[in-house]
Amino acid sequence: MEKEKEEQLNDPKLETVLVLQGGGSLGAYECGVYKSLYKNGIRFNVLAGSSIGAVNASIISAAQNTKEADASALLEGFWLSLAENMTAAAVTAPLLSSLLPLPHLSSDKMMAILSSTYSALYGNPKAFMPVVYVWFFRLFYAIQMDLPL
Repeated sequence: MEKEKEEQLNDPKLETVLVLQGGGSLGAYECGVYKSLYKNGIRFNVLAGSSIGAVNASIISAAQNTKEADASALLEGFWLSLAENMTAAAVTAPLLSSLLPLPHLSSDKMMAILSSTYSALYGNPKAFMPVVYVWFFRLFYAIQMDLPL
């Protein structure tokens, strides 16, 4: 069985391809899946992706091209660097859900609302920062993307 697998991997006609899709936080999920594939010895000849999947694919391919770096560790490090400590939201969410008479909002939903509101207002210094523009007394909100991602 091992010999057949090795022969398939060394067959010049066969290529292993990994296509990663976009979708923001889906990229973190892709990181976990790739980590498992890497741990099981599965390597890819072709990597492709769109949006955050393209970012993940470029990190993986950069690590594979150096042959020295652990691609899964590099990808996980990228995602851990983007993670933020949301202690205030974690403490506030249960408190707000108990104070507000909204039975359809659990503390988890409240945490999600607070986290997304915080990101929209303050951004993530490691990924993007919001910029507010005032044009003829109308408020425009934009995302500044000149940070090193």
